[in-house]
Amino acid sequence: MPDTVEVGKAGSLLDVDYVPACGAANHAVFWGASPIAGALTWTGGTCPLGTSGSFQFDPGLPPPGSFIYFVVVGQTAGLEGSYGQDSAMTERPEATLAGICDLPVSLGGTCR
Repeated sequence: MPDTVEVGKAGSLLDVDYVPACGAANHAVFWGASPIAGALTWTGGTCPLGTSGSFQFDPGLPPPGSFIYFVVVGQTAGLEGSYGQDSAMTERPEATLAGICDLPVSLGGTCR
């Protein structure tokens, strides 16, 4: 997962600036909407985002009284990185959205 994400908003179109993940050849974004009942539920995604450190995407507007959450995930040709950890330091579940950039997660490896 990239180290830093900054977001600007215009309607439901989001401008996102991020620090590319170490060793990533590409990036994807996955999102969902609250409420979060137990675990995150990924409902959408888009790729390829490249490695420029900037992209726009439109997750749509959240239902009244809720919010949209998202994660930017670094990817290689065949694997993707971490979706981050929750407050209990447990790895968040990966998105398994058929046809949307779904690659196996690899939590091992080092960056140089």
